[in-house]
Amino acid sequence: MIRKIVSFLSVMALAIIILPSVSMDARAEMLQGYPQESALIDELGLYDDDKETFNELDAKIKEEAEKLDLNLIVFLSGNYRYETAVEIFADDSYDEIFGENTDGIFYYLDLSGGSPANDWISTSGRAVLDYEKSIESIFSTLDHYLPSSDSTIYPEDITEAIQAYLNCLERYRDNKHSVFE
Repeated sequence: MIRKIVSFLSVMALAIIILPSVSMDARAEMLQGYPQESALIDELGLYDDDKETFNELDAKIKEEAEKLDLNLIVFLSGNYRYETAVEIFADDSYDEIFGENTDGIFYYLDLSGGSPANDWISTSGRAVLDYEKSIESIFSTLDHYLPSSDSTIYPEDITEAIQAYLNCLERYRDNKHSVFE
C-alpha cells in the first residue's frame, strides 16, 4: 500500500514539474509564425482568397498602432472557445507576442459560428487606463457591423467592423475617462 502511495506521489510530482513546460511549448508552437508586431491574424482564413484586403487591413492596424503608440492585434478566430478560455487566450497571446508590461490591445473576434460568440478585448499597460471604461461602448458600436453567430460571415462585414474598431480606438483615446470616476 505504501509503495502505491509513494508511486502515485512520484507521478504527481513529475506531472507538476513537466506540465508547465509542455503548456509553454504548446503556446509557443501555436504562436509560431505569428508576427511580433501589430497585425491582423486570420486564424479563420477569412481573407485567404483576398490577400489584397488582408494586406490593406494589416497596414491600417500597423498605422493605427503607430499613431496611438500601442501594440495592436486583431485576431480572427475560427475555433470556438468558451468565454474564460478566450480571456486567457487573448491575455496570454498578447504577452507571448509583445511581452508583459507593454502597452497594447488584443482584439479577439469569435467568428467560429458558435453561440454565443465570445469576442474579447484584452488591454495591457497604458491601454488599460485609456480604454478599459470604453470596452462596452466599443462592443456596442461593433455590434452594428458583426454578423450574429448563426449568420454567414462576409469578409466585407468584418473589414468594416475592423475599420470601425480602429476608429473607436482613436475616438475613445481622445475622450479618456479617469479610472477613479
